[in-house]
Amino acid sequence: MINIKDFLIVFLLALLACVKVTFQGKACRKYVSSSRENVFFNALLFLSIAIFTFLFFGIKKVGISVLAPAFAVGICMVLFQCGYSLALNSGPVSVTVLIVNLNILITTVVSIIMFKEKVYLTQIFGIAFLLGAMFLCVNKDERTAKKTKKWILYTLTAFFASGISSSIQKIFGASAVKNSNSSFLFYVYLFGAVMLSAVYTAGGIKNKESREKSKKKYGGILFYTALIGIVLCVYQQIYMYATGVIDGIFMFPAYSGMQSLMMSFIGVLFFKDKLSARQKASVLCGIVSVVLMNIKFIYLF
Repeated sequence: MINIKDFLIVFLLALLACVKVTFQGKACRKYVSSSRENVFFNALLFLSIAIFTFLFFGIKKVGISVLAPAFAVGICMVLFQCGYSLALNSGPVSVTVLIVNLNILITTVVSIIMFKEKVYLTQIFGIAFLLGAMFLCVNKDERTAKKTKKWILYTLTAFFASGISSSIQKIFGASAVKNSNSSFLFYVYLFGAVMLSAVYTAGGIKNKESREKSKKKYGGILFYTALIGIVLCVYQQIYMYATGVIDGIFMFPAYSGMQSLMMSFIGVLFFKDKLSARQKASVLCGIVSVVLMNIKFIYLF
């Protein structure tokens, strides 16, 4: 019925993701005040992950079977970072987060089709409750907010880039390219760092004052990108392993549900957040979703 090992792996991934989000949120509030600074922050973060992956896990000589998907994922990650940042700055935040988070449906469908994964009725209900939890998180006022064509473009870019990136990682994790996860991740983030650096450089620095402000932030940014880089370095190793051994129909929805629940609890316990009735209902739906995703009952196909 319930695979404890799979559950614990996904739980650990969700926990590490929450640690990453908490650190990154603190860093961005303190050191990132524009889209361009966000690009700079992520360029350093990607480079940090590549360096720590090399130092902690090592890399080996690889061919096109590793470099090609790594380059593709690197492009997707850059598109996601840029699209998501621009979407959040140009449209309703909660609606943006909802649409982008729905990218789990892409990876779930890819897993079912490509790997012939078994689907159970309880898991379908679990996904339905997860979607309900996501919709309940949308701010009432933002549901009717004006959406521009640019916002739609940015949001869809982030949505598809994230879904395609996760799908490629799933396919690579389950492929016959043995013992190449570290090399794959190293090149993913190295390519990503180079591309984000190019985007940052293309933006230019307008004046001396902005250069001085940026210099004052370098120390803090370097500290946080190194700290988050270590967390993500470990996270990605576990994630790549998980994509190769855990069914996507369970892993991706359960991971999303667990992460949302953990972030809600972190907000209440450590930041004294007060949940509205809708948010409490969302948490309840999230709990039901995670439980149902762990129960394999009534085989469908």
